[in-house]
Order: sequence, then C-alpha cells, then structure tokens
Amino acid sequence: LVAAPAVAMPKKRAAKAAFEKGAKAYSRDDFAAARDAFAKSYGLETDPDTLFAWAQAEAKLDNCGRAIELWERLGKFDLPAENREAVRSFVEKRPPRFGGGA
Repeated sequence: LVAAPAVAMPKKRAAKAAFEKGAKAYSRDDFAAARDAFAKSYGLETDPDTLFAWAQAEAKLDNCGRAIELWERLGKFDLPAENREAVRSFVEKRPPRFGGGA
C-alpha cells in the first residue's frame, strides 16, 4: 500500500483498466490524468490501493486538502497495521502546506 501505484489493482475489468491507465500516467508524472483515472477506478470498485494511489496523485498536484481527505478515508478499511501506520503518518506528519501550515 505504501509503495508506488500499480503494486495491487482492483479486480473488476473496467476498474482495473482505469487503474492501469492511472498507473501509467503517474509513472509519466502526469498526475492530473492519474488522479482522474484513479478516481474513475475507485468509483467503479472501492479498493484501498486505488484510494491510496488517488491520494498520492492529489498530493503531487498540491491538492492537499483532498489528499488528506482520501488518506483519512483509508482508515475505514481493514488495513494491516503497517499500512495503517503509514497512512496515519502521511496525515499527521504532512508538510506544512498540507492543511493550515505555513
């Protein structure tokens, strides 16, 4: 979960295709296209890996509030302890530009 996008993928065909499109865009640093594809994939299949990738793309676009909202949404999933800790760290130890800082 804390690795780069494309480690795991959704299972439904359409969601998987959108996820793969997002992963390719992310690898090309086309974070806007990645965000759109991950959002579409997540809309088709609720998947924590897709949600994490979507949050990462939002963060790369400096959409800090949205990234935090998505990371916090991950808390509703039954994540392994190490993944839950990584997500908590993203939210709590975020750079100052992420929500109310300098």
